[in-house]
Amino acid sequence: MGKSLIIVLLVTALISCKQADKFGEARKIYEESMEIHDLVMPKMGELMSLRQELKTKKDSINDQEMKMQIDSLVLSLDLQHKNMMDWMKSIQPIPGDEHTGMDQPSSGSPSFSPGEMEKIQSESLEKIKNLEMDLNEGLKKAREFLDSHH
Repeated sequence: MGKSLIIVLLVTALISCKQADKFGEARKIYEESMEIHDLVMPKMGELMSLRQELKTKKDSINDQEMKMQIDSLVLSLDLQHKNMMDWMKSIQPIPGDEHTGMDQPSSGSPSFSPGEMEKIQSESLEKIKNLEMDLNEGLKKAREFLDSHH
């Protein structure tokens, strides 16, 4: 009787652990996205600073072609900022994730299967990777323009 009880408890514990980690792969992908996010967010301050420098530069020049270049750079930086904010709003937390504070999906939020959640997190990861590349390129172009037009 004692051995049977121990086996039942062990099996139950193993099943519980397996169920508790059903979003494990999605969680890994989410964490990778957050690592990139943590690298990108500090650059948002630089983006805003460069944007302001460009606008100040535009106000001090008369060259229409240069003003158009500045408008294009500012528009690009604005788009990078908007895309980052949109990405952050679209983050789908993982049920049971202590980092997001969600133990269970709330009654108003959709419930996703582990496979669906993995797909959502993979798409989110791809977006933040693209955002990082685009942001780095936009910052580089803005810096180069400002450096070449003291």
